[in-house]
Amino acid sequence: MTFTPTQTESGFPAVCHVCGREATGIGLGVASRGSQDPRWICEECSALGRALPAAAKRLSVYEDRALNDAIERVGPLVETNGSDLAEWDEDQVREFCGRLIMEFGAAVREHIQKGEAPF
Repeated sequence: MTFTPTQTESGFPAVCHVCGREATGIGLGVASRGSQDPRWICEECSALGRALPAAAKRLSVYEDRALNDAIERVGPLVETNGSDLAEWDEDQVREFCGRLIMEFGAAVREHIQKGEAPF
């Protein structure tokens, strides 16, 4: 089953409430009495029924821009720890991966909230 991209009340694409990627599909229900956001989820999360990012999905334009931003934002860790991840200890790798994931989600939201055309 394929869903069309979902938009927020402001007309911007919605962000998946589960994985942070661009939402396409279904809402989970109104988040609170003060918010009409139905907590949109993407097609993959709705199909899986749990929080698993779909690595096989091709990145949208927003996600591709966000990935570039996230890589740039974690650059200082690479400068500090060196460019060969095989030489990093487990804590350094976990910090890098965690920050990359968080920065990616933040950058997706930033690009979408700016209301920029996705091309």
